[in-house]
Order: sequence, then C-alpha cells, then structure tokens
Amino acid sequence: MPNTPVLFNGTLTALNGYTNGSIAVSCQGAGKPATCTGGTFALNGASTPFSINAADTPVQDFNFTVQAQASDGLTHSLPATLHIVNMALTTPSPAGVSVTPSALSAPVSFNLVPLNFSGLVTVQCRPASLPANVTCLFETGSGFASSRSVFIQGTPAPIRLVVKAQGATATGTPQQIFIDATTAVNQAVLTISQQLEVTVNTAATTTDLSVTLSHSPDPAPLGGAAPGGPLIYHATIANAANGADASNVDLNVSFTEPVVIPTVLLPPGCSTDGITVTCSTPTLLVSGVAIFDIQVIPVLSRSVTAFATVSSGSVTDSALANNSASETANSRFRPFARPGAPILMP
Repeated sequence: MPNTPVLFNGTLTALNGYTNGSIAVSCQGAGKPATCTGGTFALNGASTPFSINAADTPVQDFNFTVQAQASDGLTHSLPATLHIVNMALTTPSPAGVSVTPSALSAPVSFNLVPLNFSGLVTVQCRPASLPANVTCLFETGSGFASSRSVFIQGTPAPIRLVVKAQGATATGTPQQIFIDATTAVNQAVLTISQQLEVTVNTAATTTDLSVTLSHSPDPAPLGGAAPGGPLIYHATIANAANGADASNVDLNVSFTEPVVIPTVLLPPGCSTDGITVTCSTPTLLVSGVAIFDIQVIPVLSRSVTAFATVSSGSVTDSALANNSASETANSRFRPFARPGAPILMP
C-alpha cells in the first residue's frame, strides 16, 4: 500500500569457512523505492538474518537489487520487487438520494477500481454513519444484501445499492454516510471510502408499490441475431388498490452481465447510461399498472440476470419485500447451417 513500510527479510550465509565481521546490506538500482533502508550486520557463524525496510507512494512495481557487501569488497546481490497496490471508489451517482420511512431509495451506482491490485474486497456502508433504522442494500448475484464481496482484477467492478428506511424517523436534513471498501494486503487492512448524501423525508401517504419481471424469448440469441431478436425483459410496476396515488415513481433495471441496450428501442419515459435502465412514471394511480418492455442484446454470457427496483419519494411503502425483483434469462449462439445441408436430429 502507498507509504506503508514493507519488511524484506533474508539470510546472510558464510560458505566454505568464510569469515568477515561486517556486512553492509543496501538497496541498489535506479528502480529502488524512495525509502529503502538496510544496515550493517555481523556475520558470526554460519548464517545471520538481515532485513530491509522499503516504502514509496506511487502505485507501481519497484524493481531493485538487494546488495550485501563485505568490508573486503566481496559482494553478492539478489533481485527484489516492492509491489505497491491500492484501489479506488468512483463518486456515487447520484451523489445523494432521498428516501421516505418504510421505503427504498432510487439506486446508487459507482465502480470499485483496482490499482495494481487483485483480490477480494468487501463493500458496505459504515454502520456508525447511518441514520437510525436506515440500511444500505447491495445488489449481489442473487438479490440484495447489507454488504457485497467482489473479486477485482484488471477492470473496474460496477457496484449498485439502494438505501432502505425501515421505520426510520424523518428528519428532512441531509446526512453524509460513508461507503467503505475493505481488503487485506500483507496482513494489513486497506480501506477506502466515498460519501453519499442521504435524506429521510416525511411521506404524506402510504401505499404498496410492487414490481415484477418476466422475459422472452428463452434462450435468447447472443448478439440479438434473428430469429428471436433481442432479449426482452417485461417489467410491471403496480400500485395497490387500498393505497394512495404515488408520484415520481421510478423503475430501475440493471444486469449482472454485459449487455447492449439499444436506446432507440427503449420505451417512452426510459433512459439509460449504458449499464442501468431508468423509467419514470409521473403519477401511478391507485390500482394503476405501468408496463415497460426493455430490450437488451446479450453479448457473451450464457445467462443474464436482471434486477429491478421501484421507488417513489412521495409515499411510504407498506410492503418493501415486493419493491425489488430479479429474472434470469438464458442466451445461446444461433446455430449455423449451410444452405441445403441436411439437419440430423439425434
């Protein structure tokens, strides 16, 4: 990690009766780190342990030489590498969300970026920073959880969460919460953070919003090649008959695997950033239903899971369990056949 001292340990060994009471161990080479401290060690007997303390700031590999030189000029050296790693969280989008008691917020997206690093990282909202009865729920491969563990290597990993206010007290005051990403590096703990502004607002009315998902066809052709066309997720949001009208209702749909989202095929009221589809309904009346057919093109994976959430800043939701849904679709390459060739069925 940057500016974190690392101890290189080694052994000086006397061969064939060699004796010399003073061995200077140092770092050599143009690639050595800014801090690289050895010392003078007494070689008394067959072997003597030594250590070098190394550290630097830039995230990169520092390749250098550990040199041991006796007072009579005898010198030996070995190559060494200081591997400095880090990671980063991009700024959450949006940077702030509002949520009403007993409701879910709109989704928040950001990336976990490896910097010369690969390993398992746990992402969660810092409990001490959360308002009372407010939690963060992270999208996982099978639903939502209070934290997410993800292996990063080479490319950024997209992370999404929603804020849940289960019985929270409305304050109307923005509060900064911390999103932490934590991993272990050489038995040391590396934690990086981003801030998210959360406001718990009072809702004037209570209702029950819900979302369901289905899809067609199955399997869908990879690349969207005809016949079959793109994979279509059918998202239905509904407002219960015994509730109240809901305004500013948002449907958000994300995908576990890379897909192409053709903007020209999006339903009215929907937009995309290339990763998430957001559909807005200005007003969803009591007993009202809104249906959105979202067409995507699977790229590489043999299956794609869509996650959907529905939220509204104008109402308290009486049943949060049905505010999210997931749906998995299979995808396959289209079989090729030479025109006129017989097709043999097993």
